[in-house]
Parts: sequence; C-alpha cells; structure tokens
Amino acid sequence: MRASHFIRGLYSATAALAMPSHARQGSSLPLPAKTIFQFPSPGHWAENIAVRENGNLLVTLLLPAAELWEIAAPYSAAPRAGLVYSFPNLTGLVGITETAPDTFVVAGSNLANVSDIRSAVWEVRFDGDQATPRKIADLSGTGVLNGVAAVPGCGKSEPSAVLVADSIKGRVYRVDTKMNSWETAISVPEMAPVRTVGINGIKIREGYLYFDNSETTSFYKIKITSTGFAAEGASAELVAKVDGEPFLDDFSIGADGAIWAASNRGYTVRRINVSSGSSVVVAGSATSTTLLGDTATAFGRAESDQAILYVTTSGFNATNVPLEAGKIVAIDTSHFV
Repeated sequence: MRASHFIRGLYSATAALAMPSHARQGSSLPLPAKTIFQFPSPGHWAENIAVRENGNLLVTLLLPAAELWEIAAPYSAAPRAGLVYSFPNLTGLVGITETAPDTFVVAGSNLANVSDIRSAVWEVRFDGDQATPRKIADLSGTGVLNGVAAVPGCGKSEPSAVLVADSIKGRVYRVDTKMNSWETAISVPEMAPVRTVGINGIKIREGYLYFDNSETTSFYKIKITSTGFAAEGASAELVAKVDGEPFLDDFSIGADGAIWAASNRGYTVRRINVSSGSSVVVAGSATSTTLLGDTATAFGRAESDQAILYVTTSGFNATNVPLEAGKIVAIDTSHFV
C-alpha cells in the first residue's frame, strides 16, 4: 500500500457531516478568516504548526514529503514562505513543539512499508535565519506518530523531554532530547483507536496532559508528573465530548484555557469550553472549503496577532480527494465574545 493511500485511509470519516452549532448570544460567528499562504499544488498536506518568538510560523508537511516550512511575517500584507529543511528517510512530518527559545522538536514517520513503520524525532535550532537540524532518536515498532508536546520544567533551563502521541497504538512516548532515548510513558484506554486513529493532538497545561481521540471526538486530560509520566493512580478524565463532528484533529489551548480544535473532515474549527464541556463552531462549515481538511491550530505571538488563530489545512476532502493545496488560514478570534 502506498504511503499516501495509507495516510488518507487513516483520516477517512464514516459519519455524516453535521451542521455547525449555534453561537452563544453576543458572539459574531463565523469569525473572520482569510488564507495567508497556500502551497503550490494539491497533494501538499500541511499537518501541524508552531510559532517562533519572532512571530514566524513553522509548518510541517505530511505529504508529499517530510518538510518543515517557515512563513515569515504572517500578520503582514505579504507573508513570505520558504523551505527550512527536508528530513531524510521519512515520508511525512507530524507534530512540532518548542522546547526552548527558537528550538523546536518535530516528529515524523516513514510509511513506505506500513507493516514496518519507522519513525524519528528531530530537533531544529534556529539562530536568526539559520536552522540547524539534529536527529534525536529513531523510533522503531511504532504506529504513526502525531502530536508532540514539551514537558515543562523537566530540564530546568530547557525541557529535556517531549511527549509524542502514537495514533495507531494508542499511547504516548517520552523522548529524552539530551539522552537521545525513548520509552512508553502513558497508555490508557481512552487513547486507543476505535478503528484506526485514536489519540491525535496533545498539549500540557497546569500539570495535566490534554489529548483528543479523533474517532470518539472526545477530549481528555490525565495528571502527569514533572518528568512527563502518568501520575501514580492517574486515569483519563473526560473534558468534552464533541457531538456533530466525524473526526477531531490537533488543537491549541488559549490563554483562558479554552480549546481551539481543528476537525479535519468537518472543515471547521471549534472552541471548546473546558468548564462546561460545550463547544461551538467558530469558523468553517461542511459546505465551505475555507478550512478544507483543517489539521492544527496555533495562536500568534507577535503583539499584532496574539488574537489570530493560525490554522493548517490538508486540502483533502472527506472522501480523501485532494481538491486544493494545503494552506494556512488566519482566524481573527478578537471577534469572539
């Protein structure tokens, strides 16, 4: 089976797309959204996104190659895009996280042989416009890797460990970026796939690992130690069950603790209130291509774009056909009240 066919199969949806939820009173929805950059041709699948201190975006590609791209000045009238690095021996990149100022860790897998998936975790250090990549570790015997999150406080001045989700095997690995070693850190039933894709995005906040399960369209949290393992006796707690979506992809957590999630096959971004578990569609719809195959979200870090939610898309529709090239869409969340 070709890697591209396998990837598309992972993200296939069987449920019918639902209409967006209504906004609460006072909200102005859908929020304003515009494309700030689009890749050259259909088949370019933008998978995940992180933001540098200088405000530039870092975007990983799942297809057609394992590449990291940078979008400079995304908040300007003329953002500039360029290739940072093409990673050898991987067919696609997935998650990305910042571990120290201008230091990022990315994960990827090689799906050339789906019966023997090979994965790897890399570090990319930036010094201005200069990027220096370094392989941290090869991971053998994994499923398809996905979300990545730095473990805060693990290495004092900078984290020495990241957590990496495995969507097929339904677990989280801990990768030590200094010792170049890895092991399974967390495995609970809520991470397991119903059919193919289980745990997807992961984020760490206030001592908890937050994660979603793509196929059950649910968000969970689990208490973790300061070194990134599940706390003794900890179990997954349901944060929200998102009805009306066939799938959930990666997400970000805003300053107020709300989750902003890409739905991929739903072509929407949802805001989830973690206190009530309720959610609302803030952008996109089942009949719009604005967020066609949206995959991940991240808030801007520059003074001018802290209320801008940047969203990556694959350009693939719900039947796994690439209708357009993947892109980066900017959503103005300052309109949400």
